[in-house]
Formats: sequence, C-alpha cells, structure tokens
Amino acid sequence: MGAAPDLRIVSSNDGEVAGDIPALLSPGEYQLILDHWKTGKLFGRTPKLALWFKVADQGEHFGAMVPRYYNVISLRGKPGRGGQFKAAAGGDLARDYARLLALPHRFDRFDLQQLRKRVIVGRVGTVLTGARQEVLAPASQYSVVRELVRIG
Repeated sequence: MGAAPDLRIVSSNDGEVAGDIPALLSPGEYQLILDHWKTGKLFGRTPKLALWFKVADQGEHFGAMVPRYYNVISLRGKPGRGGQFKAAAGGDLARDYARLLALPHRFDRFDLQQLRKRVIVGRVGTVLTGARQEVLAPASQYSVVRELVRIG
C-alpha cells in the first residue's frame, strides 16, 4: 500500500482571484440605491442587464453591492457599464419600473437615472446553485436582488 496523501492545507501564491468577492447578505428586505448598470452577454449569446445597488441600511452590510439581473431582448451599442439595451414591454424590467415609478403616457423608453434619485426597497436572496444547477460551496454563495418591491 502507498503512503496516505498529505491533507494539510498549504498556503502558496500560485494563483489569485480576480475581481471583487460578491457580497453575501442575510436574506430579507433592504433599502437600496442604484449605483450603476451594466449590459453584457451570458455565455456570449444571451443579452443581459444588471442593475447594481448599494445597501443603504446602516449596519453590517452598509455599502455592500448587490445586483438585480434582467433578460433583455438585445443590446444597443457596446456592452458594458452604462450600456444601452432593448427590453420587452411585458418583461421583469418593465414590471419593476412600472411598480416603482409612475409610467409616462408614452412608455417606450427606460430612464434608469430616475431610479438613481430614489431609495428602493428590495428583496435580497442568496444564490445557492450555479448555472449547471450544482450546489455552491458556502464560500461561493452570493446575494442578488430578487425583487424591487417599492420606493422606500
């Protein structure tokens, strides 16, 4: 029989994690302020919009950044921070927008700057599984905004 494998944790500098570690908050309702939005393509194909919110509640999670992701029909122009998009009239973005803001008579544009001027109550949840429905290790779990509830 061979020797037992060495199971000690070894600290090395072979690699590093790029980017910020996603926030992990306790599930519940938080006061949020829209910081920015980004457009991009999931797996290089599916157009997405992410609204990034800062937690405004005083306490442990003050200032934490949490996203709200939306499917959109297409991206207009270059994807990235502040990118332009086309969203479905009956989609989640249109519904959240209508719930939070009085709709203009002509509802054919989104003015996300209007959301930046308000405190929004959002329901935050934890992502427990990955894209292939595998269970994420506790260190890999993160929070997202599941629903924008109302203007706070």
